Amino acid sequence: MFVADPAEVEPVLDETHPDFFVVYDDGFNYLTKMCLTNMREAAFNMCKMAKARGCTVIVSSSDSTDRYEEYLKEGADYVIIGEAEQTLLELVNHIKSGETDMAFIPGLAYTGHDGNVHKTAARPVLKDLDSLPLPAGIWLI
Repeated sequence: MFVADPAEVEPVLDETHPDFFVVYDDGFNYLTKMCLTNMREAAFNMCKMAKARGCTVIVSSSDSTDRYEEYLKEGADYVIIGEAEQTLLELVNHIKSGETDMAFIPGLAYTGHDGNVHKTAARPVLKDLDSLPLPAGIWLI
């Protein structure tokens, strides 16, 4: 987290009106681990801000994997369990296409239409990292 206060995300949300708000922790951030309670509260606050503005809120972190029910209760629509790359892509594409049944997307926790928390089957660990496309803005020379 490179801001002093989670509320600093509010003007960006108000200016850009994103459809999706993704809180993504790479899982290897020592500062996050040292300040876990503060970072969890910051994530909860940002989830609530984004949700109040109509965003679909998706969270992926080691903490949310362990505490997915808390994150769902605090405003997340979906929590990605484990590695996020493939699950995030499938989930966003599924939502964009208007689909509402998420039960077949591996590595996901969400609150269903029945009000209960659902957790799908685990996604296998990605072994071929070269199968992932390069991120936007990265060039190989």
